[in-house]
Amino acid sequence: MRVSHLAILVRVLLILAPAHMAEAASPPQPTYGTAVVDGDIYDNSAAQTSATSESPQNGIALELICANASIDVHKSYAWTTGDGLHVGDVVTHTFTVTNTGKVILDSIAMVDDKSGQSQCFLGYLGVSGNLSMAVPAVLAIVPGGNWANYVGAAQDEVEYTLKNVTLQKKTPEILQCTDVFPARTITQQGICNIRLWWPLMYEIPGTTWTLCIRYGTQTPYDDDADGSNPPGCDHSNTWKWTVDTDIYGMIRLLALFHELPFGKEEVPLISDEVLYDILLEKLIQIRDLISVGDTANAGLMLEEFELMVMNACITVLPTRPNSTGFGTGITNSDENPACCKLLADAEYIGEKLGIYIQKK
Repeated sequence: MRVSHLAILVRVLLILAPAHMAEAASPPQPTYGTAVVDGDIYDNSAAQTSATSESPQNGIALELICANASIDVHKSYAWTTGDGLHVGDVVTHTFTVTNTGKVILDSIAMVDDKSGQSQCFLGYLGVSGNLSMAVPAVLAIVPGGNWANYVGAAQDEVEYTLKNVTLQKKTPEILQCTDVFPARTITQQGICNIRLWWPLMYEIPGTTWTLCIRYGTQTPYDDDADGSNPPGCDHSNTWKWTVDTDIYGMIRLLALFHELPFGKEEVPLISDEVLYDILLEKLIQIRDLISVGDTANAGLMLEEFELMVMNACITVLPTRPNSTGFGTGITNSDENPACCKLLADAEYIGEKLGIYIQKK
């Protein structure tokens, strides 16, 4: 969120004394923060610096004011529909801009250049490096012509030649569901051999993508901002994305799995509606415990959540669209490992909060 096109218009009105007042008594001397015109005092309490202009012909003294502008921006939100625990709930964000500088401000515009984006581009495109926790999200790599969006020389309008592009995806080691989410590293190389679009719904937290661009310049070019390395002709730029989540992200993910279908019968990935309500309540209680710093009880409840998820994993589409009971549960097929994704997220949150022992 940024404030752009900030224009400050300061208007000074000069009032000249009529000719018949030329010999009137001298007006009071101007003081800091005021303008004295024909005996009338015009106050400007926002004065920071001043310069006095005097006219010996008509006795008018006017103090010109140079005031600094200042604004304050406050963001608040309210749920328009729902309470933020279900997919489809609508939230309204309000940005209140307050003029705190005591001078007239004109042409103020609030511009949200991230509105509507659920993708992460990074590079020189001005978007945050960590992947969005929106569910579902997408890692979108937008190279631009000749990978210019990720090449420093292109930003400085220096001619360059690409040598190689490498993308490495690394999935971290977890304790559960290692057959579904094994720790592994995938590497892609080649200017035209890089996958640019990565759906993230089943990517576990801690997964990283590292993009490395190697290129050369015909003349020495300084590719580091701090000048720690001398200019050269062989260069590389590296960019990294990391999947993250928290308890709020898990609540949204649970709601998403309750809405996305599993198979042609349109049975949701979490087909046991009674179980869904119980799991949702568990996550809300964990959220509340974390908010007051009670990580001990939050950890116990998180373990209960994981046990309930483990016992509800199913690999076969329910034969009937029952709301609960036999055959219903949480999908854990090769195509839709929703059950293991919930377990991986719970494990990550437990480690992140210090509830579980960190893996080495």
